Amino acid sequence: VLVTAVYGHLGPLTLEDLLIPVLFYASCYIAAASLLVFISYVAKDELPGQLLGECGRTGSAAILIVAIVVALVVTGVIPILAALSDATSGWIIVGAQLIAVAPVTLFSLGTLRHGKVDDVVTRALVYVLVLGLIFLAFVGGLTLMESMLANSGNSRVILEGLYVVFLLIFFERFARKLRVFASSFFSTERHKARQKLTRFQAEMTNILDVELLAQTTINVIGKVFKAKSAILFLPSASGKGGWVTGRYHPEAPYLTERIFHTVWPHFKDHPTIWARNPELNENFLPDEWSALLEDHHAALAIPIRQEGEARGLLVLGRKSPRRSVYNLDDLEQMLSLSSQLALAVERLAFIERERQLAKESTNAHLVALRAQINPHFLFNALNTILALIEERPDEAEGVVEDLADIFRHTLTTGSQPFVSLEEEFKLVDCYLKIEQARFGDRLRVECFLDPDVANVPVPAFAVQTIVENAIKHGLEKQRKQGKLSVSCTRFNEDFSRVVVKDSGVGIPSLFGEDKPAEGIASFFGIGLTNVASRLERHYGRRDLLKFESDSESGTTVTLLIPEDNQAPIIDPD
Repeated sequence: VLVTAVYGHLGPLTLEDLLIPVLFYASCYIAAASLLVFISYVAKDELPGQLLGECGRTGSAAILIVAIVVALVVTGVIPILAALSDATSGWIIVGAQLIAVAPVTLFSLGTLRHGKVDDVVTRALVYVLVLGLIFLAFVGGLTLMESMLANSGNSRVILEGLYVVFLLIFFERFARKLRVFASSFFSTERHKARQKLTRFQAEMTNILDVELLAQTTINVIGKVFKAKSAILFLPSASGKGGWVTGRYHPEAPYLTERIFHTVWPHFKDHPTIWARNPELNENFLPDEWSALLEDHHAALAIPIRQEGEARGLLVLGRKSPRRSVYNLDDLEQMLSLSSQLALAVERLAFIERERQLAKESTNAHLVALRAQINPHFLFNALNTILALIEERPDEAEGVVEDLADIFRHTLTTGSQPFVSLEEEFKLVDCYLKIEQARFGDRLRVECFLDPDVANVPVPAFAVQTIVENAIKHGLEKQRKQGKLSVSCTRFNEDFSRVVVKDSGVGIPSLFGEDKPAEGIASFFGIGLTNVASRLERHYGRRDLLKFESDSESGTTVTLLIPEDNQAPIIDPD
């Protein structure tokens, strides 16, 4: 057509000979494409809106009508072409060729919405558009020059050359800006979504609760991908087979856990993506289950996979913009997030197992400590009772009552890792009464408990173990009278302080030391090692138990109890 327009003919063909075939071909092509779109709308209401974006029923019908009218004009049914000039006929041909590209362009845009927007494809679209605009500007400019210079007789060669140079410079710069705009049009939202997901994946390691993880994740996914609704099913970290659910803007009819358990066996055996859109669907879910998901507004179902096995399920509703759809880039981001999510769930399950093991270990240590203390109590107490029962039966009766109180305390507290300081001091008081009955005048005892700290929690048997150690390894080894003082006061707003001081033989390895010994020391036996370990495990500090000793004044043990890490107290009564 271009050669014929420039030279007036192409062999025996003239511009008039090409006009009717070109127009008829273009009109038939447009009519067929528009009719296909219209039929698709009738066949399935959602598909064309997804594929062609804003080109709806009205647009398809309008293009179809225009194409039919043009075809009638070309065939002479509507006699318009006979009255047109050659220039007008040429413009009609160019217009028809450009309009013929419209259905393909619309379909390509719709396809790009589902696929990954590639730089190559974006540039190709930009340059095709720019070349079309250059062609229109070139033809229009030459036509305008011809009409302006026809009567002047001046040569148009120089002006046409300058005009072509101007077009190349202008559209080269225009193409750059258009390419940037096209790239931002396709990728801005996706780039922002990718940044949000990247930040969330970095913060995911700070979440230490699976319920909080599920709810936070589904909120991020719902907002980033603009889903109308979404739901996430994750396995419980306890490992007992339960499920944790996170919901985002749930809408009726609700996708319940019962429905999840209906479809879950299939996704567990076939951990692939199910999508309402056939272009994205990879999972051959049975028709009745697909219909069940669709009835509950599901558009995507993505298994949370780890090492090829499904560990959970993410279900998303349609996007909130009416004609927006999920595409391959969305799926790629969600699959990446689901992999990180599976690792996070596994990490939380591991942390939960560690917690259980630590709890079991603590309970085991506590039981071992009590098993060690009880026989020692029983042996010393029975010997004391045996010695007193004939000479001082009243005192022997008191020792029996104190011994009963000690064992009653042990039984009622059960496996509690913590008790109040008031309960701990009751145990210490009973223990010291038995020891005073055994030592007689050789042991003087002083005890004081500040009422302000009576309810502060302390590791069970911690103070009693320290007191027992002071008598057994300090006072018992000397013949002279000894003194033992136990006091508990508020040290500052963060700590309570228990001080156990004895005037015994002391600890030789600490003589002459400038600083108190902290943490687990070499002279510790089983009981003190147990107490120090429990303090460090619970409070995360090694400086809460301190020992000072010399040969003259004896030994002073200081126990600091943090009050900002309160442990629950269960009334033994």
